[in-house]
Amino acid sequence: MRFFSHKAPWYTKIRRNTWFRWGMVLTLGGVGLGLALNLMRGEEVPQKVIEEQTVKKLEVLEFGMWKPTSSREVLGTVQSSGDLDITAEVTGTLQKVLVDIGDKVEEGQILARFDLVGDRTQVAYENARRNLNATQQSSQNTIRAAEIAVESAERELQQTLEQEEQDRRKVFEELRVNADNAMTKAQQALDWSDRIVGATTRFRSEQDADRRHIGRTNRVLRQSTKNEALRLFRSKDQLPIPPGMGESPLRMIPYAQARIHYTQEIRALISQMDTLVRGTTITQTFSRADRDSFEASSEALATAIDTQLLTLETKTQAARSEKETNRTTIISAQNRLKNAEAQLELQQSNAGLQISRAQNEVWLANTSQQDLLIRAPFAGLITDKSVSSFDQVKVGDQLFSLVAGDVTPKVVAFVTPSERDRLQSASEIILELSDKRQITTKNIQLSFKTGTKNQKQKLELLFEEFPNIPMGTFVKILVPADGLREDLLPLSAFAFEPGGAEVLILKDGKAQRKQILYGDIFSNAVEVLEGLEKGDQVIRHRNRAFSGELIESLHP
Repeated sequence: MRFFSHKAPWYTKIRRNTWFRWGMVLTLGGVGLGLALNLMRGEEVPQKVIEEQTVKKLEVLEFGMWKPTSSREVLGTVQSSGDLDITAEVTGTLQKVLVDIGDKVEEGQILARFDLVGDRTQVAYENARRNLNATQQSSQNTIRAAEIAVESAERELQQTLEQEEQDRRKVFEELRVNADNAMTKAQQALDWSDRIVGATTRFRSEQDADRRHIGRTNRVLRQSTKNEALRLFRSKDQLPIPPGMGESPLRMIPYAQARIHYTQEIRALISQMDTLVRGTTITQTFSRADRDSFEASSEALATAIDTQLLTLETKTQAARSEKETNRTTIISAQNRLKNAEAQLELQQSNAGLQISRAQNEVWLANTSQQDLLIRAPFAGLITDKSVSSFDQVKVGDQLFSLVAGDVTPKVVAFVTPSERDRLQSASEIILELSDKRQITTKNIQLSFKTGTKNQKQKLELLFEEFPNIPMGTFVKILVPADGLREDLLPLSAFAFEPGGAEVLILKDGKAQRKQILYGDIFSNAVEVLEGLEKGDQVIRHRNRAFSGELIESLHP
């Protein structure tokens, strides 16, 4: 009966307990793993965990105040500071080369001897003389052509000045005539208005009944027109006078502009007179034919004034344009003269250089007719030999390299302009050798010419006491970091996540994630472009804290 009991066998209980225990282990492990992954990804720590954690003490930097302390390494090469390349000064065949690489030589010692054939050197000498004569003749022709170009440019400038002066005076004279014509027409219109409204006493002796009828039904407009005619009559004497013979023609522009404005006011007066005429009532003593006659007169005056205004405005604009055109034309002629003079100077310089080279070739050719020896310019060590006996060489070919024996080595490197500036501003330059030894110097020589291939500049460091290391050895020059930047943070403050770079900032006592946009990386420093404001508190070591943790600031 025991085998048929409803209770489970003992081995069944063991299996159940085992599965239960494994299930608990996997559940707790999954929760722990999920929390760990959240922490590794920088996600927020659950509030319950935050409440249980302790306050961390971490180094915090103020953005905008941190300065990098590391140095950038630039590779340099140890070279001799007394190298000299000995080149051929004549063209010919070497009869004998008397030294080899590694030989020590004294100042004046013979290094090689030329084998010169009389006929060949004589031909070279005659050719050099003929070349000198041809160069001199060609230079004279080139210089004369440049001088002719200068003379032609001078004549052209003088002709341009005279022609432009004539054109300018013609334009301004036409402007004066049109301004006077406009004033004549304006005066006719003003006199016609004055006869009708009686603005002045000039025409009171002229009795005309028809004129007295105009404006009787609109006395306010008649009085306003009368006042305006009187004002215009008085303001005529205030207009500027034309420039005199010794004055600049440019004064004609304001002279004409003032008459344009005055004529426009007369045109407005005629419009008022036309309104006054058209508003006059027809009576037995003032017929429609009388009114039509006055209307025709006002229209004729208005048309004549409009024509004069249009002509005067066109001429005024032409005078302004002529002023600018005149100036541009003269400047162009002056520039052509300057260019011709510069070309003459260039041709003279080139001619002098070519003649000097030709004279030098003649001297070298004459010298080559004698036994010519190549001698050491100073005592030293032969470090390179590019020729052997019976080799043919020409002027400028490298023959030997000589290193003085009493000079110290130097370090040669190529640096960027920014590295150059930092090295110049440094109190001393640190050099690190292959065995990690460091030496310093203040003696720095820089070439400010940037190379076209690498866009860098040559740097030479000279040392009073330099270790005994072979020439050609590579060493490291430690370039100080740029301490003037305010947008840098240490590399340790950054986390480069799939969604972008970020740092942890300290805010209200807690670590908070902050996504930023970064730029260049300089050794252990990173350039911050966007995301931080000056004064933000940044945790120096990003991997020592998580977002949401309580942090106590430790300033460096």
